[in-house]
Amino acid sequence: MIIVAGTFKFNADKLDDVKKNLIATQTISTSEEGCRVYRFMQSLEDDTVFHLYEEWDNQATLDVHAANPELGKLRDERQPWLDGKADVKFYHLE
Repeated sequence: MIIVAGTFKFNADKLDDVKKNLIATQTISTSEEGCRVYRFMQSLEDDTVFHLYEEWDNQATLDVHAANPELGKLRDERQPWLDGKADVKFYHLE
């Protein structure tokens, strides 16, 4: 299993747009083959910070997810709303 964990900080004036985008991303992702868990969570301490947690059956299913053009469009849409660089880590769990 592959686990993806990330932290994203967004511009405060774009939070409504961010939430809509992340809900759409989560909805599409959870319908993909091999996706066990896909969740964005908003921090209670800083509402501009979101955490991502994903579980995928294997690298192949994650690769298909990463190549999904609909998700690519959503990623491109939210990119300018980031306040700094995203911190994303990948883990292998047997």
